[in-house]
Amino acid sequence: MKTNKLLALVALVNVSVICCAQNLYIANSTTGPVNDFITNNNLGRIDFIYQNDFVTNNNYDEAKLIKTINQKFTDKNQSGMAILDWEGVGFNSLTSPGNTGDHYRKQFAEAIQKARLLRPNVKWSYYGLPTREFWRTDDAWRQKNLSLMPFFSNLDFLAPSLYIFYSFTQASEKLQQNYIDNNIALARQIGSKLNKPVFAVVNHRYHPSNKLLGNQQAPVNLFTFYVKRIFNDGADGVVWWNSEDYNYTISKLDNPKVDNAVFKADFKNISREDGITNMLNRYFFDLKKNIKGLK
Repeated sequence: MKTNKLLALVALVNVSVICCAQNLYIANSTTGPVNDFITNNNLGRIDFIYQNDFVTNNNYDEAKLIKTINQKFTDKNQSGMAILDWEGVGFNSLTSPGNTGDHYRKQFAEAIQKARLLRPNVKWSYYGLPTREFWRTDDAWRQKNLSLMPFFSNLDFLAPSLYIFYSFTQASEKLQQNYIDNNIALARQIGSKLNKPVFAVVNHRYHPSNKLLGNQQAPVNLFTFYVKRIFNDGADGVVWWNSEDYNYTISKLDNPKVDNAVFKADFKNISREDGITNMLNRYFFDLKKNIKGLK
């Protein structure tokens, strides 16, 4: 009897550890301060393959994809997680009926199937699916995404985007809760039906569509609010998308075609390493302080 009780207690502890672990991944960067941050904090890594590395003229480019994967994953037996990021015309057409939608659904499927064939030990997905909505999380939006169920079966996990669009003064905390809750609920519904985990993608900067705050660093407590809410809603992990290496680079450009005033201010009079490291540590410190079981 004592043995049975002990085994039951061990099982309970194991379940508790599993249920309370909050898995945080950092997206992209295998060198420099972002990579050092991942290593020093023992965080997971998810690789992104961007559109210009496997798409040409709004169409899937198989030769490009093969070259990119061979460069990014040099070991054919390599494991890990990766997200294909195809936006614009192709992405916007995925939920369209008729020939245009069929064309892009087929191409999206072909690309991820090829990726899996090349690196079968890597888990693959597409960025931003199911598609997000902030203001109109209605039945029409849900049905559009549910119509993609046959396509979603090609994914190893779902990677919906839950970027921060507004400050709390622009959209109330309740509105932002609803945005997170409704998008994660739909992703989990789809994931449950197809047995696919959900890894939501977030960023510590406001979405560039915000005319007042676009690209600016969100307040630390707002970023923590998003990550914590996503975990509380039952996501299997959070992917912290990070482009600070790129942001630092463009902050040094004097090109009128590049809207980099925000990045120039962020990295003024500071080295690349210190600027990026200090920024990441500031957000991560608050995450660890406020989210139990973060790992």
